Amino acid sequence: MKKILFIFILFSINSFANNKKIHKKIVETVLQHEGVELFRTKRELSKFGIRENTLKAYNKKYKTKYEIKNLRKEDAVKISINLLEEYRIDEIKNKNVKLVVYDTIFNAGYRGGNIILQRALKRYTQSGIKIDGVLGSKTIEELNNIKNEKRFITIFNQERLNYYQGIKDWEVYKEGWLKRINYYNDLRLG
Repeated sequence: MKKILFIFILFSINSFANNKKIHKKIVETVLQHEGVELFRTKRELSKFGIRENTLKAYNKKYKTKYEIKNLRKEDAVKISINLLEEYRIDEIKNKNVKLVVYDTIFNAGYRGGNIILQRALKRYTQSGIKIDGVLGSKTIEELNNIKNEKRFITIFNQERLNYYQGIKDWEVYKEGWLKRINYYNDLRLG
């Protein structure tokens, strides 16, 4: 019995370390699309894709004192990995699906990214999945049952494009958003 427990613990630790490595790779991939300079949107400041309001919420929750103007890339990576896990994206089994979903939520915001995701799932599965903008257990279950990753990612990126085209800032950010979507059309995490 002790031997089985030891093997289980060893497997769990190895799996946990592997997931952390995958999450870091996902975050670094997403951050390469973000600006390294301080950037002012119409609403707030942003650096490394971390929005000022997101940083304030993170500081409050984790009792940290990061400032958007002084944010370093390693801080942005740490915060981004935390967001990936907090948003339950770590529960998505397929690495490539996890990557495009996280990139979209990181870029479009939690609710917007999940609306895109749920619209894509509804088209992919032809199910009555509820479009509520929340990455809940039912959405995660549907994601983990995807059989044709390439088809799903194609549908997902079509929904992402439709969503962005409906935003009033489409003309301002169009080039960056199109570049980002095209990048994910063919990407495969090794």
